[in-house]
Amino acid sequence: MANPQEIVYPPLYKSYSSQEVLVNKLVDNFIHQYQHLYPDRRPLMLSPVNECGLQKFVCTTINPTIVPIDELYYWSGLAEFVSNYFKFEMLNLPYELPKTLRSPSTVLESQSGNCFEYSSLLCSFLIGAGYDAYVVNGYASLKICVSDESFIKLNNINETFKVRILLMTKRGNTDEIKKKYHIKPIKSLTSRFDKEYEEKVKRKLEEEEQRKQEQLLLEMSKDIEEDKLYGQRVHSWILVLENNREVAETFFIEPFTGRAYSTKNENFHGIESVWNHKNYWVNIQQCNEGTKQMSFNLNDSTTWEYMFMDDSPKIDLIDIEENFELDDDNMESSKYVKLPESWTQPIHLTIEEFKKKCPTGKKVVLYENCKVETFPEYINKDGMVERRTVYNDKNLSEIKSLIEKFDHRADGLYNKTHNIDTSYVTEYFQKGRMYCLKEHRYSYSLGSSEMIRLMRFDSSARIDGLNVMYDNTVTLDMHFEKRNDYLKRTFIKFNSNVNTFIYDTLDANKSCISEITEYYDRNEELNANDDVERIIFNLENETIYIRYHIESDKITYSYLEYKKIVNVNENTTSSAPKFTQDMVDYNMVEKSKTIKLFTHYNNLKKFMNHEDKSVKFVLNMKKEIYDIINSRTQEDIISELVVSCYNTHKNVKSRQRRDSL
Repeated sequence: MANPQEIVYPPLYKSYSSQEVLVNKLVDNFIHQYQHLYPDRRPLMLSPVNECGLQKFVCTTINPTIVPIDELYYWSGLAEFVSNYFKFEMLNLPYELPKTLRSPSTVLESQSGNCFEYSSLLCSFLIGAGYDAYVVNGYASLKICVSDESFIKLNNINETFKVRILLMTKRGNTDEIKKKYHIKPIKSLTSRFDKEYEEKVKRKLEEEEQRKQEQLLLEMSKDIEEDKLYGQRVHSWILVLENNREVAETFFIEPFTGRAYSTKNENFHGIESVWNHKNYWVNIQQCNEGTKQMSFNLNDSTTWEYMFMDDSPKIDLIDIEENFELDDDNMESSKYVKLPESWTQPIHLTIEEFKKKCPTGKKVVLYENCKVETFPEYINKDGMVERRTVYNDKNLSEIKSLIEKFDHRADGLYNKTHNIDTSYVTEYFQKGRMYCLKEHRYSYSLGSSEMIRLMRFDSSARIDGLNVMYDNTVTLDMHFEKRNDYLKRTFIKFNSNVNTFIYDTLDANKSCISEITEYYDRNEELNANDDVERIIFNLENETIYIRYHIESDKITYSYLEYKKIVNVNENTTSSAPKFTQDMVDYNMVEKSKTIKLFTHYNNLKKFMNHEDKSVKFVLNMKKEIYDIINSRTQEDIISELVVSCYNTHKNVKSRQRRDSL
């Protein structure tokens, strides 16, 4: 970080404009009145010193800025960026306001700041994005002030508070108008038993909620006993009011973590004041229960005291005409002052700075049962941007699972999960992966050397429509979708020779296959007795079993079973006599339908050709499995990262081409 004395700041950093001089006088007058009316209250955060040693009004420190980055269009993206990009600094004294408040541009450049500097920058971004946001000067718990998230469980990380988008309806009488003639309501058919059961469940939920409240009170009492400064720790966060940007409920944003909290959260103990780039409001409500019972209607002068009249409570025109006389004296009141533009430099955030995320190259957050590590893009050779280690205990000693997230991988890998309990490893891939692979899950069976493997594919992108493939060495189970031949599943059994499988020579591997079973969906265009439901190719016993679908009005099915003969595919008359009636076993639901021996012979030839194609397909699938495993092994050893042609900062070729122009 550069020495502040060596940095050349604009003139407004070291001097006051004429408007600022007038505002400073009003601020001084406001302080005198505030101290007279509330002598027992603490000082307000009004005019701290900037980086040049000059006192500046906090409202003019906020500089609304629109960031032209898609990920920073919503409050969640902005809050996450601010929490990750900066290294937070503790206040010198936890119970006193900071003496210095640097400009957001300086904070952005230094990538560090205290809670008030965090909030000023985040508020500038939020207002620029269209949110009704305010910086809060208040008091919070020790966990919030030191960014301790160990009280949050992993499954609650994204559920601390959710902004609900509700339908905005006008207030009014919604009672139904009673009509003289109305339709008689339908008699309730609800079971009395069901009603009693629902009441029992409701009582159980109420008891559970009561138990949680008691546990919460117990934890709060422990916090009070452990923290000597409970309720006195100064902190700053963001208040976002409802309505703007479809926000249906007022909520808080904690700048250190980027997490949203309800205004009723017990970790926020009180508020002294709030401000934005237009005005300053002082809270005159009691905070005996923290912020739970507080009203955030800033237009209500009974709960909030504003500093400037131009953003005073919005009164109806009728009330103005009846209760207020617009004379020249009132119009010339010194409170009608428009705040000057922000004295700070414009906030410039480039896409390269946004991609850096962490100032130290790594951010570690500890939760109750999880450790989350965040990395900037391209800093790790394997493209890892996040690693979550989930534990079984609060001491974070026994690992339960490990979740790794990747970005910009040439192989399309974006998520990898290690489940320690089940010994499963699951990999997830983006579209465009070789063989259209979407998911790869594998594990060694306990007490065995056999590998259990599951692969999911993008069936819409594959010619064969393969969706899921399950392989455990001795069996192979494949499921298909939307095939023209209505094939939905193929199940293969292998014999002991599978351990000698040679992937480069398919023909020599036929002896490894013991049995192939194919399952088919119903083809409504065919008669059920002519529509094959399954085919079993038993290569060890040299038999073929064909089973047909069942008619809707029947309970049995038709089937055929053939004993294969040698040279059946040769077009010689000498082979025909070798096929006899005892090689055929069949049952047709329609007794009137008889099949001649010659027809059976032709059927056998057709299904034996089908068997050859199925065997070849199975061997090709074993080869495909081998290719996928081999490529994944190589990709884990050497992880190639892809750089977009639009990223001239990282793409060397694009940068060289730009420099040559």
